[in-house]
Amino acid sequence: MESWICLLLFVGLPKTVMFTYKAMKAALSKDYVTLNPTYIYFYNGLNTVVLICLPAILFELISNEVDNIRSILISNSLVCSDEVLLLEIQRTLDYMRFRPMKYSICRMFPLNASLPLKFVSLCVTYIIVCAQFTSLV
Repeated sequence: MESWICLLLFVGLPKTVMFTYKAMKAALSKDYVTLNPTYIYFYNGLNTVVLICLPAILFELISNEVDNIRSILISNSLVCSDEVLLLEIQRTLDYMRFRPMKYSICRMFPLNASLPLKFVSLCVTYIIVCAQFTSLV
């Protein structure tokens, strides 16, 4: 899965920039014959963005669920009277503290909720650069 996400990031960035640039160019042109491919370009760019952002969003949801489990364990440890159960709860909390819920893609990009925003901001930056170097209309 890690190599799949990494491949999507490296291939998806130029693909998304290209499709968004072509959609902008077709939308700003006066020729209405070229408006039909605009939807195709927009759909392909959106498809790539969703494929890149979905694992980060799902991982963030799982991380929030782990935090909820941790808070439930802490509240149960305060009211627990059984020594064996209390020991197991403490062992689980120690494990969760020493092994936090973190994942990185190829040890370069942390997989969290900020990854989609970083990807979109990088795409917008390159689209602005492409628009400045070429004339859209």
